[in-house]
Amino acid sequence: MGLLFGVLIISLNSPNADGAGLPPEEKLKLCDDACEKELENVPMVTTESGLQYKDIKVGEGPSPPVGFQVSK
Repeated sequence: MGLLFGVLIISLNSPNADGAGLPPEEKLKLCDDACEKELENVPMVTTESGLQYKDIKVGEGPSPPVGFQVSK
């Protein structure tokens, strides 16, 4: 049983494993090379908790009240 579990763990950690023979997933880029170069000039914001982000397009509308949460 232990050997079977060990082999299962090794196969799950294989970087080249394709689930059920599916083709590799294409990873879309949000930015081309010129856009990435431009983002280098945007300042990094760090919150008290350590979260870091960049405002790549600052909105013009009203800010949400304190305590509002972002949802996807």
